[in-house]
Amino acid sequence: MSEARATEVLKKLWPEWSGRLETLRDGPDTWVYRPSRGRVPAVVKLWPRKAEAKASRQALRQAELAAVLSHGPYRVPRVLWFGKGALVMQDAGGPDFRERLETEAPGPLLRSAGEWLAAYHGLSLRERKFLPKGQVNWLTRLVDAVEAGERTPIDAKGLVSAARALKETRATVRGLPATRAITHRDLTLSNLVSGAEGTVWGIDFENAKEDEPLRDVFSLALDVLELTGDESALAALREGYGDDVTAPEVRLFLQRCFAISLWANTPVSPSKRQRRRWEIARDLLERDSAVI
Repeated sequence: MSEARATEVLKKLWPEWSGRLETLRDGPDTWVYRPSRGRVPAVVKLWPRKAEAKASRQALRQAELAAVLSHGPYRVPRVLWFGKGALVMQDAGGPDFRERLETEAPGPLLRSAGEWLAAYHGLSLRERKFLPKGQVNWLTRLVDAVEAGERTPIDAKGLVSAARALKETRATVRGLPATRAITHRDLTLSNLVSGAEGTVWGIDFENAKEDEPLRDVFSLALDVLELTGDESALAALREGYGDDVTAPEVRLFLQRCFAISLWANTPVSPSKRQRRRWEIARDLLERDSAVI
């Protein structure tokens, strides 16, 4: 069914197309194919009918970004065609960073990841004084929801204690240097793809709202720690990203917020992967210095 739909989409873009499809992702939320014999290297991405609105947001955001990140070492693939629940985009061609991290030294790879992220955030980055009101309000709502039984995360009692303790530190970070930018919000090593001549390509955009830029750094750091357990490799990620604005106290406060957020979304009976990521988040929550 999905291959037939991908073929239909490709023929709308290239009526003469008659190549083969390599499956890159086979559901259940998206289906991704690499067609042979296209006019240009391309990837087809399909969503289920119920996700057409999400598909539209992703295609629009990617097209906006590709218009400004189409040259140089850090890029976003061009949108070649878009219709209901279907997208044809430029194919970077290489493996993603998660796959590469399994066989390559992490330092150069993570430095490139940080540099791509800096280029992306740089499109909207602004300096500001940190105001923790939003985080404090979120922590309050989280505690109330857990205590009311509306949310049932793993070790709910421990989560409530950690959230309350973090709220009490808000005065130590208020007014310190920080930044804001439009973030990816779903960034993983799998969303960074290698291209020709050392280029790095980011994919799977949707968010168009301003947020804490270090959230994306935390997401990549979590992936690295899950896959390798090598905390020393994160130095290359930080160097590549090059944030020389955010105060260390703000970094630590945000790291703890992001760790609590992951904890709050870990179920009582987690999968093996969910448990591993929760254990990493618990460790980062208890640190006295930031890794992001």
